[in-house]
Amino acid sequence: MPTQTPPPASPAPGESPQGSATTPAQSSLPTPPPVPTISPIATGPAKPVLSPEQHLSDAETTLSKLSEKTVTDPATRKNLSQLKKDFATLKGAYKGFAGPVTPWQTAIYDVERDLVLLIGGGGPEAESDGTKPVPGLAEEVGDASTRDVLKLLRTQVELFYDAASSQPPGPLQPLAPPVN
Repeated sequence: MPTQTPPPASPAPGESPQGSATTPAQSSLPTPPPVPTISPIATGPAKPVLSPEQHLSDAETTLSKLSEKTVTDPATRKNLSQLKKDFATLKGAYKGFAGPVTPWQTAIYDVERDLVLLIGGGGPEAESDGTKPVPGLAEEVGDASTRDVLKLLRTQVELFYDAASSQPPGPLQPLAPPVN
């Protein structure tokens, strides 16, 4: 009698003919294309990140360029003097900054208030005919060069605020000695 060879064994469910396990869903999906790598775009040398102290120093230099002699209105001169005092308070409060409490933030609000009194808010500029875009908004400094210096000061104070706010707070200081 002739010998018959048994038919090849069919793969078990979930197993491919080569012996590796696959699911029916895997066998019907096409192989995804490789993910392209994104290379960074060279935009030139990276700009150095300035510290809050550097922004504060730049603002102080800008503030020193202002002279109360160029301002003729006594109320405006008084507001300019108050700006200088509030800025000195801001600088002192930041220099003593340590921990999560931020005493300099109150001082920075005072500086911004002084700037609003002197040159108005940081919003739209006056129209070419001299009318203000927001009626009633104070703009005491009429001298263009002084206004430009005050606008630069505002920018530097805002850069200081951004840099100082993005820094992690210093180490926590205990409020009271531990009780034994």
